Amino acid sequence: ADVGGGRGVFAAADIPAGAVVMTEEPILHVSGGEVRPGETWHFAVARCLLQSARRADLLGRVRSLHPQRLTDLPPDVRERAASLQAAAAAELASAVAPPMAPEEALLLLLKMQMNAFESGVYVELALVNHSCFPNSIKFGPGQRQFGSSSAPGAARDAALWCPRSEIVAVRDIRAGEEITISFLGALERSAAARAALFRRQHLVELSSPSPGSYPTVVAAETEALLPGAEAGAARQALDELEEWLDAEDPGTAEATAAAARTALQRLLGAEDRVARLLHPRHLVLCRLRRRMARAARALLATAPDPSVAELLIRVGAEIRETQALFLPATHLDVAEAAEDRAVGLAALLAADRARLYRAFPGVYGDFSAATRAEAELRREAAAVRGLYCGAGGPAQQPVGSAAAVQGATTTAPGTAAVQTPVSCSAPLGARAAEDWSIFD
Repeated sequence: ADVGGGRGVFAAADIPAGAVVMTEEPILHVSGGEVRPGETWHFAVARCLLQSARRADLLGRVRSLHPQRLTDLPPDVRERAASLQAAAAAELASAVAPPMAPEEALLLLLKMQMNAFESGVYVELALVNHSCFPNSIKFGPGQRQFGSSSAPGAARDAALWCPRSEIVAVRDIRAGEEITISFLGALERSAAARAALFRRQHLVELSSPSPGSYPTVVAAETEALLPGAEAGAARQALDELEEWLDAEDPGTAEATAAAARTALQRLLGAEDRVARLLHPRHLVLCRLRRRMARAARALLATAPDPSVAELLIRVGAEIRETQALFLPATHLDVAEAAEDRAVGLAALLAADRARLYRAFPGVYGDFSAATRAEAELRREAAAVRGLYCGAGGPAQQPVGSAAAVQGATTTAPGTAAVQTPVSCSAPLGARAAEDWSIFD
């Protein structure tokens, strides 16, 4: 893993892609509505824990979370934490009855900052360490739905609800390999952005991938500039683009057709600016194009538009070529990219076949080739989604003893933000938000 080295979770047996590695109900769930104005997420979680009727029990259960003592942290991290959190610790210490010592409040805040997921506080899942290119995904309660139910409305929702969070393998994992997830939301970030975001979230530095992790080395193209691009200008453009992508709410692009069209125009403008500087397989270009695909599909859902369908086919192919450099073929994001192209092909076949044949003569040059490709893309997407839940089938059972905790101490366990994959039972074209909000 990129972070860890002490305590972690390791596979005790081979684990296939799509298997549930671990499940756990949160010992404390805090909804977004419980966060008061001006509070950070981890402060709100710590406050709710201390104000809970189960305070004594909860404090006992989080005692094992890292750091168990402030002295467990390296001196520089401890000093930084004390400087950044001193006022918050004093406020938390005095906000509960009976009050607690500021040092105890600081320790609890750091436990929550380094371990709390958006879906709550966990004891076992907090042992799973971070990797920028992980072998597993975390689903929060209710995020992964299985099969189908004939029960209508609320009854159906209740039948599909799963109160436990789940960690699911996105590729085959070998016995002895560490189980990892990403703490950083979108995977498609530059190395500098990943390091800065992790430092802000967890106060410690990202380390290099451990030997044998997947992929040990990500293809150089994913961070490369175009030949002749001026490094300073490229770095500035990249920083501005990533800051903009982090600030924009991707869900707003799907609210209305007008919003989707406006978003797509802005994204196309951004692509035009950075495509002159970044390698076509750059991770951040891939992230930008995933946003473009989302806006394009939102538009096509409202009305046929040959130009938008052609764009969706193009960006879907670009996304998949980049994904091949850093994602396993069994990742849910791969299914999404296949669906992007399938939706674009179906739309252009229906609206303007001649345009499709002209735009992609070597791939979709006639009706037979295009329809075969569309069917194959849909099969590819269905096969990947089928790893995570069978069509109409029951929930997969955890692999049981396939994951085991090993080691004694953890450098930086837990997470404040997780990528949310698409629900297995969602219709073709539906998708979850690309990023969770980052709480700091």
